[in-house]
Amino acid sequence: KLRQQLQPHFLFNSLNSIDSYIIRNESKKASEYLNNFARLMRLILQNSRSNYINLKDELEALELYMQMESLRFKNKFSYSIAVDENVETSTIVIPPMLIQPYVENAIWHGLMHKTNGTEGLVKINISKNSDDLLCVIEDNGIGRKKAAELKRQKQNNHKRSMGMQITKDRIEIINKLYNMNASINIYDMEDMQGNARGTKVELIIPV
Repeated sequence: KLRQQLQPHFLFNSLNSIDSYIIRNESKKASEYLNNFARLMRLILQNSRSNYINLKDELEALELYMQMESLRFKNKFSYSIAVDENVETSTIVIPPMLIQPYVENAIWHGLMHKTNGTEGLVKINISKNSDDLLCVIEDNGIGRKKAAELKRQKQNNHKRSMGMQITKDRIEIINKLYNMNASINIYDMEDMQGNARGTKVELIIPV
């Protein structure tokens, strides 16, 4: 049920992007986006057949997702994925679509509203500590407080509240579905003057 709610949300946005490239007669970008879209859909369909997938497949889907979003938003942000040497991505298994919603949140609610002229950045770091996998998603966006203010101002036009609610509740749902004890910590990052400089999400997954 969780994946069924997430997939149409992403599908709708992606198809709109392909449509806009075609309308603007940007055939090369439309083709590039469509190829990535097809690859990602194949991965999602493949991954959705299993209750668990290896971390390598999850990160491959994540890379494609961020590549597509970066292209769609005209390279308004860059991204990186760093995996520690002691993490065997091909043998560690996790529930599918576990990390992606937090990355989506960083892009849509942190980076898309940046107005200070600096490039947006999403950094994903994967490490392992004892029996836990630690996934850190960090952005240099506007922060949760400002994002919440903008959401209130544009409530009538805000069509992504369902995605936000799913993201907020999904750790509880996943823990029940998979009988696991994953946890999440969210930090508001600030500079020396107390100004928001982004958000950091720590996802701790028993493996």
